[in-house]
Amino acid sequence: MFNFFSNTYSAVVTIFAALLGISFPLILQSIQRIDEKYDSAVLSSRFEDENIYHIFKWLLYVYAVIVCVVPFILSFLSNVEKEYWINSFLLLYLLCIIMTLVILFDRISKYYNIEKLLSYLSSKKKESDILIFWDIMRVASKAENEHLYKTAIIEVFGYFVKEQEDSKDKKEIVYSASLYQVLYEMGSAVGISQQQSFIYNRNDIISILYNTVITNAKISQQTFNHIWFMLNNASFVSNINWLKTYWTYANQYMGFRRMEYGNEDEQEYLKKFYIFNVMFGAMLTYHRNYSTLNYIMTFSQSLPLSFPLIPGTFSKIMNCVENISNMNNQWITPMVLESKYSIKGLDEGVNASNEIAKLAYKYLSLLFIRLWSYKDYNINYSEPLEIPYIGNSINKNEQLIKLSKTIKEYIDTWYSSGELNNLGLWKLPSKSDVLALLDNYISSLEDMNIELDKQNGYDEERLDYICNDFLKFNAQNYIEIPTQEELPSKENSTHTTVEVIGTIDVERRYLQKGRSEILGGVGDGLAKCLEYNMKHKYLQLLIRSFTIEEIKIQLDNLIPELDRLQLTKDDCIIEIAYSSDLRTAAKVFRIMNGFQKSVLVCKMADLPSLDIIDSSPISTDKKIDPYNYIYLGVEELSDKYILSVKQTIRINQVNGKPKAFLFTIER
Repeated sequence: MFNFFSNTYSAVVTIFAALLGISFPLILQSIQRIDEKYDSAVLSSRFEDENIYHIFKWLLYVYAVIVCVVPFILSFLSNVEKEYWINSFLLLYLLCIIMTLVILFDRISKYYNIEKLLSYLSSKKKESDILIFWDIMRVASKAENEHLYKTAIIEVFGYFVKEQEDSKDKKEIVYSASLYQVLYEMGSAVGISQQQSFIYNRNDIISILYNTVITNAKISQQTFNHIWFMLNNASFVSNINWLKTYWTYANQYMGFRRMEYGNEDEQEYLKKFYIFNVMFGAMLTYHRNYSTLNYIMTFSQSLPLSFPLIPGTFSKIMNCVENISNMNNQWITPMVLESKYSIKGLDEGVNASNEIAKLAYKYLSLLFIRLWSYKDYNINYSEPLEIPYIGNSINKNEQLIKLSKTIKEYIDTWYSSGELNNLGLWKLPSKSDVLALLDNYISSLEDMNIELDKQNGYDEERLDYICNDFLKFNAQNYIEIPTQEELPSKENSTHTTVEVIGTIDVERRYLQKGRSEILGGVGDGLAKCLEYNMKHKYLQLLIRSFTIEEIKIQLDNLIPELDRLQLTKDDCIIEIAYSSDLRTAAKVFRIMNGFQKSVLVCKMADLPSLDIIDSSPISTDKKIDPYNYIYLGVEELSDKYILSVKQTIRINQVNGKPKAFLFTIER
């Protein structure tokens, strides 16, 4: 019979209880120590995902169940040999647990030793381990452990390089979520000097992100957002070394990409990259980071001097000013400047985009002053101080005049505030020379606009826009009056031909050559005017075509009166400025117009028909609808254009003025 005190079971249970009582608290404490040492929840989770940890846990769970069940099994066994087998199994199982525990503590020791841990993780890398390598890199940075930091950063950058290689054939590189999380953590770290010595001082990540050796795929907007986040934090705490290193790599990247300048897609991408770095200059201007501003304005890696990311000519500066103004004026949510180029410390609420644009103008005004100090031997070898080309758009020229005056104000601010003395520009020009060049440009723009204003004619493209708008609305304006083909033939009839005209005045600037404003509603207005006049002409002739018996009536009495007439399908009803649901045998037509509400009843054969016909137009008129014979005329005056659409109608009416009833509905 089984006995607790004379069986191996007792010893096994005792050892198991000791293991359970000691190992679990030790393991939990070890996990806590790992978390505290590395300040990394990711690393703790990685340890808990280790296979040996799961094996040990499940061995304990299963053994606990076995220990509870075995006494009952043994109590029914009388065979000593079977008892020995069970006890042997329990003992062997316990030995397995002990061996597993030894392996587990060996694994724990690796997690305690950061160098062993790095070596271990490098040999068994998983995609999610980048966050662990980042945490190790962060710990090494705090401890200023050069060797460990370099080893960890190589592992981190290896993930970026691998995804770049995987994106060779793609249009742009979009990294995985874990890599973007690392970029975010790095962006936060470059703004905390006390805690991240190596990460704060060294800008290694930009060389990887701006890598042109592995792939020509473009950098995605999501990646640019993270780069901007890094720049924002670094600039906020004046992390000068990091910012200067960024500018070095950005210049190299621009230089390499510019070699691929052939296709339009690449040009558009480089234009965005160019503006991105102009906005970086605006950020530095806001933080008054004069040391970095001086660096980016003077940094060149070639002779003769070349500044690929600095607008170094009058034309380039004005192009940037115009681009930023256009971005600021895009009324699309979210606002472009605010969403892409927010500046840390600048909180202007709904005016954030305007404030960012102002900072960009201030930075570009500084670059305008710089034109006298550094000659940019650009790809076109254009003279830096040469006045930009002036186009034939009055609106654009007016915009440039306004923007040039804004730049003048900021130039005056630079000189009057004394901030220029902090930038160390050599050959600093006098304020009068700088402003004189801008005044000359403004005068040239104003002179061009005066010449353009004297031009006769109109903008064909915008007139076509109005015509298309008119045709769209005119197609919706359907007149129900039938044509002569749809009515019984009139043997004894006369016809009247009437030219119907719809006109509208358009302020000169909306159609003038060189302007770009588009006035909405002109086409709709023309269509409504033409429809109204056509109905008006027809109603006048309709009333004159009959001997009218007019009956003034209340609306409630209309249906009984119509019933009294005993109308048939040979009769018709014309509802004028009135719409109802009359249930009679007569055909019902509706003419919605400004006449008094009334209902005309006549014979269908006597109803004047309405046909649209082609007529001989004035030679200057343009046929805009060949199916409905609609012509457009344009009369140009000193202050406006008069647009007129013309359509000719023919109204056939019987002779003799047959009888008709006109029910005028009183209010």
